[in-house]
Amino acid sequence: MQENPGFYLSYDGKNYRGSLEIRLSANGSLIVINELPVEQYLYGVVPREIPASFSAEALKAQAVAARTYTYANLSKHMTNGYDLCSTTHCQVYGGVGQEDVRTNNAVDQTRGEVLTYDGKLISALYHASSGGHTENAENVWTTPLPYLKGVEDYDQDFPRYNWNKSF
Repeated sequence: MQENPGFYLSYDGKNYRGSLEIRLSANGSLIVINELPVEQYLYGVVPREIPASFSAEALKAQAVAARTYTYANLSKHMTNGYDLCSTTHCQVYGGVGQEDVRTNNAVDQTRGEVLTYDGKLISALYHASSGGHTENAENVWTTPLPYLKGVEDYDQDFPRYNWNKSF
């Protein structure tokens, strides 16, 4: 884990870069919003989406995918007064306490890099495990995307590779 080199804000037992803003939501509850630059946000996302022990190239690929997803989904929660949530609904974000020097390096080494198709940001969707094969976009959502085609993958060593659902 990276040492805490400076001053960070704390909320709910976690440390955060940037600033924290507290707003009143439409239903009267409080919303705590962490405001920070995208690259610093990614420091708290990448290690929550991929183990820091993976290869440097895999970490860089995740950093680029996470950055692309971030930019493509800014304002996803605009009606709530913020851009992205910190759960799997958007991207898992853990603040400073989740950072790792290896994933921070991957973010830094790919600074500003995003994925595009025909000059536009792609829907950079990713997952923990596909069970050995991904699916064409039109078979999951209604719109075909030429860059999201089903392929065999190699996550068989992932702890949650095998799963089932009974109905």
